[in-house]
Amino acid sequence: MADWPTVSDVVEWGKFHDNSVDATQMHSAVQAAVGHLTSRCVTFTTGQVPEPVRSAAVLLAARLYRRRDTPEGASAFGGDAAAGVIRHDIVDRDVEQLIRPWLAYPIGSA
Repeated sequence: MADWPTVSDVVEWGKFHDNSVDATQMHSAVQAAVGHLTSRCVTFTTGQVPEPVRSAAVLLAARLYRRRDTPEGASAFGGDAAAGVIRHDIVDRDVEQLIRPWLAYPIGSA
């Protein structure tokens, strides 16, 4: 079991340069990632989460932070649109794979 990631964890994992990171935006990305996973996974009563869920939060936070540079959901390959455009999937399959064992499924309906 591990704690939810911090801004420093995501900066280190994503190899972001500390001096170029917008701390407010990164904090928002981490909070959004943790909130999203908290809403989708079973409740962890100790405040700690399994390591794969923590890893998913790091991946998602880094993705959300970088997403601010691609508001239309696409980016140029190698920085040159003439070389090709990469479309970013809405769902990160790596995140989904990591959290699958802990997904909370609603039972019944209101």
